[in-house]
Amino acid sequence: MLLGAGIPLVSRLGSHVNLELLSTKVYQTGVVLLQYAVTR
Repeated sequence: MLLGAGIPLVSRLGSHVNLELLSTKVYQTGVVLLQYAVTR
């Protein structure tokens, strides 16, 4: 999920998408990177 306001980066999806969390990384600045894969 992308959070924020302004110009959308992706169009709205018509339904839910199943995702699997692949990895996480926390940077010293507090930013968190989450990598997902679409599952079927």
